[in-house]
Amino acid sequence: MQIASAFSRLSVALFLALAALLIAGTQPAEAVQAGLPWGARPQLATQLVRGDTNFKWYHNWGNSRPVSTLSKLNYVPTLWGPSKLGAWHSLERWYKNRGKRPKYILFFNEPDVPSQSNSSPKQAAKYWVREMLPWQRRGVKVSSAQICWDTTNWLDPFLRQLRNMGHKPNFCAAHYYGSATDLGRFKRYVRRVRSTCAKYGIHSLWLTEIGIMASTQPQQNEVNNFARESFQWLATQDYVKRAAWIGVFEYGSAYDGFMSTKNAYFSAGGGLRSLGRLMAYGNIRRRSMARASAHVQHIERSLESNGTLVDALAPLDDPRGQWDNAFVDDADDATHDANDDAFWDAKFAKQTAADPEVAAEKAADAKDLEQVHDDDDKFEDGFLAHLFGGKRGEEEEEEERDLAVEEDDEE
Repeated sequence: MQIASAFSRLSVALFLALAALLIAGTQPAEAVQAGLPWGARPQLATQLVRGDTNFKWYHNWGNSRPVSTLSKLNYVPTLWGPSKLGAWHSLERWYKNRGKRPKYILFFNEPDVPSQSNSSPKQAAKYWVREMLPWQRRGVKVSSAQICWDTTNWLDPFLRQLRNMGHKPNFCAAHYYGSATDLGRFKRYVRRVRSTCAKYGIHSLWLTEIGIMASTQPQQNEVNNFARESFQWLATQDYVKRAAWIGVFEYGSAYDGFMSTKNAYFSAGGGLRSLGRLMAYGNIRRRSMARASAHVQHIERSLESNGTLVDALAPLDDPRGQWDNAFVDDADDATHDANDDAFWDAKFAKQTAADPEVAAEKAADAKDLEQVHDDDDKFEDGFLAHLFGGKRGEEEEEEERDLAVEEDDEE
């Protein structure tokens, strides 16, 4: 009788444990918000934002004003880098004249790449304090610099420099480019950025560009599958708040030769390609996300037969394809399978469980990320007065010269 009773209790316990696992496994993931890195003609936007689109936000690395055809999405302005400060200040004046304040700002585009904003961590930190801190103090959430690959020798010293100056970004932002057949490398990179930022008390991450390198010469179905699978995985990582595929361009007109033309959302004639349809209207939060039909893919292959040739001409030594082999912040990174999601998810959950800041930030993000329109701000306290000329404008020019001299000295 005692044996039967014990067996019964054990059965109930096992049943309850199994039920708990099943319930946990069926809980919806905190969905990552899909966005658009906009650089295309405004007329193309309507194809991506009809009805119940997946896209909730967009950014533009050109220090540009919002796009009228994307008014239903939240716009995030960007300070591209030192060479475009004039355009950035013009955009700041535009916001002030309208009495509006953006909810978020992105900082420096790929400073770890010579052909992009190309800044040292120390120099970028000084620009961050000068250009971003005033907005952050006003309630705007400001990102880290948007690195492309170097977590060890660029992102870490940049965040350390800011901490030594008494500051930190509200969230980290980064880009990723790789092969369409190596999802594990993508996961490792995202976790590396996450671990580096967490060292400095930053718990939220945006992937503001994701794409496939032309030098890997991918097939279109491989690109589509990678885009789908990467966003499905990101939706399970609650520290990743927003992500954007690089595809906002027409086939054959990639932003530069580094990225595969097969990343494109639009055909050469401006029509929506299979990848654009998948990312705009497919279910990117579940494994059941619709695939492009074989018929559609056959048509694309026949119309875009030159795509592989275009990719084959891509430069092979572009630094954006590098890999941070020096990364040392996580001993498991080099030894444990990147695709063992259960291991990594449990590890990160344990690391953040005891941190009260994480729960508070999640609550704030849940509200702010849903906001489409800018905040009102009358700027009655003289904020940004130096952008309208006068003595402060002259002082700013002198600071600009000093920063340029420091950059030359570091080189």
